[in-house]
Amino acid sequence: MASSDGDPVRQPRLQIAIQNLCATKRVLEKKSVCMERAVIDIINMFIDLLDFEQSDSKGRRVFQLPPEKLNDANWRTEGFLPIDKWDFIQFHKIYRTIYLAPEDVLKTLQFRNYENIRYELHHLRSDCMDLFSYYNSKMILALVAGSKRSLDFVRQNILRTQEGQDHSREDGTV
Repeated sequence: MASSDGDPVRQPRLQIAIQNLCATKRVLEKKSVCMERAVIDIINMFIDLLDFEQSDSKGRRVFQLPPEKLNDANWRTEGFLPIDKWDFIQFHKIYRTIYLAPEDVLKTLQFRNYENIRYELHHLRSDCMDLFSYYNSKMILALVAGSKRSLDFVRQNILRTQEGQDHSREDGTV
């Protein structure tokens, strides 16, 4: 393997490059965790402002039964209900694509009487997962873009190295 200047890559240079990659990985991991925690904190601050009844508008229970009331007959259906209002993360919906409302729809929603709207727990869970999924997808898109730029950089270096070797063969030097 040769470096961009034609010299063979020496062991210490390779070790430094690996250490730099590991340091970059740690920085990206910390930023990813910080972003995820920030989104969850924003969602939890919003949830703190809301109170929910024990049943929805159709009279169905919205929270799980206490563990001592679970049995073989009801544990499967109870597993789909949230434990409390903070239990919003549904991992099967994390990678769902979020489509933002068009501008004209947003304008019609701006001047509604929001006090008379009944905001139910299943709406909250869906909205929280939409927000979480949105930021999760943005983070993944940023990582994909960074990876693409890195691979393009490596490809350009390989092409430059090959062009340099082709010119040296044409000149008769090897």
